Amino acid sequence: MTSIVLVGLPGSGKTKLGRIVAREMGLDFIDLDQKIEDASGHTIPQLFQHGEAHFRDWEARVLRESLEERDAVISTGGGIVEREENRDLLAGELVVFLDVAVEEATRRAQRSSHRPLLAGGVEEKMRALASRRTPWYNQVATLVVKVDQRPAKENAKRVIEAVKQRIGE
Repeated sequence: MTSIVLVGLPGSGKTKLGRIVAREMGLDFIDLDQKIEDASGHTIPQLFQHGEAHFRDWEARVLRESLEERDAVISTGGGIVEREENRDLLAGELVVFLDVAVEEATRRAQRSSHRPLLAGGVEEKMRALASRRTPWYNQVATLVVKVDQRPAKENAKRVIEAVKQRIGE
């Protein structure tokens, strides 16, 4: 099996659902943001202090490495699609776009303090991110799964069912 890559807005559930999907499918779980922090020795906010481009350089490097591993669920950061290089890397991969309403993503993201691009004015910034990134999410997606206010386990089940249908299980 190939890896399953989860993309979507901040607050779409990439990490939470990724852990559940990986466990249920017997796959490894890779949290790209955690892997970036481990590899760089810095937190995501610290990397952003050196500029977004600096962070995106780390993100591209770690994405490339992670895609070489197989049989894993890879949870990406919401901005993975910002760079054409990353969109090219995702071509041909099994990419699941976790499509969430902006209002729901905002509600979830407000619970987190480690989202540098959403600092101050979360809903306004989330709308701007959604407007810019959604076409790219759709471009790289093999599958689009609507995630909503259902419990994480139910949303994860939807992802698993869509993936299994896609790979013919």
